[in-house]
Amino acid sequence: MTDAPRSPDAERAVPTVRPGTALPGAGDLALATDVLRPLLRDPEWLDTARTAVATDPATLPRLFALAGRRAGRGPLHPSVDPTGVTHGTVDDAARAALVVARADAAGPGAPGLANTLTTLYHQGDTAERRGVLRALDALTVRGPAPTAAVPLAEDALRANDTSLVAAAVGPFGGRHLDDHTWRHAVLKLVFLGVPLQAVAGLDERADAELSRMAHDLAAERQAAGRDIPPDLTRLLRTTKE
Repeated sequence: MTDAPRSPDAERAVPTVRPGTALPGAGDLALATDVLRPLLRDPEWLDTARTAVATDPATLPRLFALAGRRAGRGPLHPSVDPTGVTHGTVDDAARAALVVARADAAGPGAPGLANTLTTLYHQGDTAERRGVLRALDALTVRGPAPTAAVPLAEDALRANDTSLVAAAVGPFGGRHLDDHTWRHAVLKLVFLGVPLQAVAGLDERADAELSRMAHDLAAERQAAGRDIPPDLTRLLRTTKE
């Protein structure tokens, strides 16, 4: 089944919902379901699914798996991110919204949420794993997210799937990945050709060590007669002592 066509105005209908972010990602839109609804194939399904998860957490795995088929799989910002790798996809946001509903229903601290997310991640396909990572972003923006889920972001960074790597450096990864892991993740994005817009808080977290690593990579590319990509140039300019 192919995704239902969306209104040509859908892209313009999505406002910025987090200060400092040029385009809202999947985690942002999970917290602004009124903004997300026009992008969905079946808006009523998400409303019903969120209520079901809040009422009975045991329904989350089944509904989480259904999100791609029922909500749609298109990119959130097709004009600038046609694959949905950088900012996420409609099903990313829908899955994240389901997790937020589960967390809200469970109350402060959401006992067991990290275990639930770990199970969803390891039992899911790539899209479902990405949905877990985007859900962690949503929980981070809303605050707090379960820090016990950090190994999920670390696992995603070992993948060669660009959408997983990009999802792992959103707000959750930006806040909770250790410095060594985060720096290597940023350079991996450059190597994979993923825009650094995927990295949450890049300018704030960039440091002298990332600068050194970026300069080393640039020197290697120059020595090999290869071009320096614009995002690597950006790193050279934004990293600081």
